[in-house]
Amino acid sequence: MAGVANAQLVNTARLTGTAVTQAVMVTGILASGKVTSVTTGLTCVSADSSAVPVDTDCNALRLTGEETTGSTMVTINVEDAAGLKARFSVSSMLPTSVSITASHSRLLPIYGWIDQSDQDCASYMYQQATVTVMADFDQGKGANSFQADVTSLIADLLTSDSTQIVSVSQGTVSGVGVGSTTVGFAPACNGCLHDSVNFVVDDSDFIYPVAVDARPVSGVTLKVTESSLALFGTTTAAFEIKGATLTSEGDSVAIVANLVLSDLSRIPLTTANGLVLVSRDNATVDVQGLNAFVPVNGVSASGSLLDAVWTPSRGNSCGEAVALATGNVTLEVKLPPPKSASVTLTQAKLAVVNGPSAAAGVPTSSVVRVSMTYANGATRDMTLDSRTLYNTTLIDGFARLARVGNQMVISALNGVTAAASGALSVRFTFTNKTAVVGLQVR
Repeated sequence: MAGVANAQLVNTARLTGTAVTQAVMVTGILASGKVTSVTTGLTCVSADSSAVPVDTDCNALRLTGEETTGSTMVTINVEDAAGLKARFSVSSMLPTSVSITASHSRLLPIYGWIDQSDQDCASYMYQQATVTVMADFDQGKGANSFQADVTSLIADLLTSDSTQIVSVSQGTVSGVGVGSTTVGFAPACNGCLHDSVNFVVDDSDFIYPVAVDARPVSGVTLKVTESSLALFGTTTAAFEIKGATLTSEGDSVAIVANLVLSDLSRIPLTTANGLVLVSRDNATVDVQGLNAFVPVNGVSASGSLLDAVWTPSRGNSCGEAVALATGNVTLEVKLPPPKSASVTLTQAKLAVVNGPSAAAGVPTSSVVRVSMTYANGATRDMTLDSRTLYNTTLIDGFARLARVGNQMVISALNGVTAAASGALSVRFTFTNKTAVVGLQVR
């Protein structure tokens, strides 16, 4: 028997210049019935080496980018030194053309955003553009060709002909200085595909900040389309961003923001390039960096609860920084009311210290746990919460409550020899809910 781990090959070597290999695995069955791996004395021949070449010693299928066609089925014939034969089939998708496009090819200086590297304060930061790389794929005779987004595969290979004019990183092109240049890729192999796109960096006019588009992101849903090529090792897919409803104290959500310019292009904003979040009501939602969270004793509210303010630094010599764009963040804080409280003990019956029950292994202490259940079914541990108030009046004569590390522990008092019983009760500063648990020492 013979085969490979993945029989569907995508000839990305023609796009990246890096060979695509799949190890050939050959197994033999001995007369005893034992299955063993065969690694030597093998010969492999591809029925169509123009689509899928194979090492003659059967080490691997090896696509180098020099192939000339794709195929829905290529048979690989395997023979060992004794003349025993096996075969397996693979398919190959071959990129036949590639094209690079830019979201916009003219990059202008952004009004008000001073380049901190210019101590004369006369230069501005330029806008950015995103690059998309599309490839057409051939699957051989009788099969439909198709197009796929291969930007994620090519992003690290994109280079600028002049880094004094534009820089490029992960498919994002940023203006650096006035002039014209190209951004593209040209992998080194015979038959490899290449393309480029032109950029002009122009300071004859400004592009203007319009607003900050900021929104909460609690998660991302990946929706893979049928045309997605997971075989690349990366998956091109549509992403659906989930908003957020904060439903309990401590709940948090990340805020993602972009600067919107007057041509509707965007630049990602972070605290590093001047974005600051400001809460409109710290009792409802507070901020830490680019995260919003519900504080202790938070209250419910919805609407524009945060302001997103973009104030890029001007460096040490270019004057005081000023806000150039703002936006707001819509959030919903929906805190359910407490439904019930409970207090439990790991041991409701304690032994008298040094008494016969203690000698028999009955504990002389118990761990206390206080919980609050909310209307939405959520439960919160309130044991160490500063808003939990313990009442030990009914146990003070025979037991003691104390914090031990990260626990509340109730222990029988030394010197108590007679059986006793009482109760521990709790109440809270933020609700009228209460709870009681009984305790015995004997």
